[in-house]
Amino acid sequence: MVDKKVGYMDMKGDIIIKPKYDSGSIFVDGIAPVRKGNKCCYIDKKGNMVIDADYDWDQRAIDMFVSYYTTFK
Repeated sequence: MVDKKVGYMDMKGDIIIKPKYDSGSIFVDGIAPVRKGNKCCYIDKKGNMVIDADYDWDQRAIDMFVSYYTTFK
């Protein structure tokens, strides 16, 4: 986090995706949910939006997404 914004770094600590999101989660199968305002979108590992921010952010749904895909895949 930088100035209350979330970004992503690699294993070396180099910033890969600049901090610009209000919240975020881990990458699963190459995409990660991030929050912009009260909306949820998904980005790839380069920071490109792959699913538009058309959906309300629901932390429970994000937790279920991460739990399911990290447990059963």
